[in-house]
Amino acid sequence: MSREAQRWDDEEEDSEYPFVIYTQADGHTSGRNVVLNARNQEELARWTKAIDDARNEARLESIRSSDTHYLAPYMRKVAAWYNSNLVQYSVAVVIFASYGIAIVNSQLLPPPGSDSEYYMKLAEWIFTSIFALELAVNLFGHWFWPFFNCTWNCFDFLVVGCSVVSLIIPALPGNHTHTRVRAHKRTHTHTHVYTHPQTFSCCKH
Repeated sequence: MSREAQRWDDEEEDSEYPFVIYTQADGHTSGRNVVLNARNQEELARWTKAIDDARNEARLESIRSSDTHYLAPYMRKVAAWYNSNLVQYSVAVVIFASYGIAIVNSQLLPPPGSDSEYYMKLAEWIFTSIFALELAVNLFGHWFWPFFNCTWNCFDFLVVGCSVVSLIIPALPGNHTHTRVRAHKRTHTHTHVYTHPQTFSCCKH
């Protein structure tokens, strides 16, 4: 055994952060398991999240590819565009901007009929319209089960729906709460990681 191989075996035995991937017997790797060793807990969490995201996306893509109706090709294109980094981070910027406007509004408390109130209401309508459009695009691209199979999508659907209703019925309280909840949702989407080792069964493509 070479010195490099011996050093690798020693490191593998001493590792406190093993990362095991179990593959399917009829997959590309013919069921051979892969054992990796992370350097620390943070690296293990990144690996875990990357594999988990890829597995979920493969499952949803399998569902989408099984659709044969005439809108299916367009839905897949819309879904790919919606899931791109450009769209996701753009939506995140809009959400946090709306959160900032909500904070300013709660601090200023513009008097009824003032110019400040008018501009705050206008910003509220604009942001809610953008969120409704985003939800519609997401619904079209991931209809039906791929959308409602995601808890955060269901949560988003409820929050945007309540926000639209609160604009139609101004007396309904809690609109700014909806904005804060969406900001939390977007933060969760981009920063959530698992904090313990996990084992995966990789999806076959």
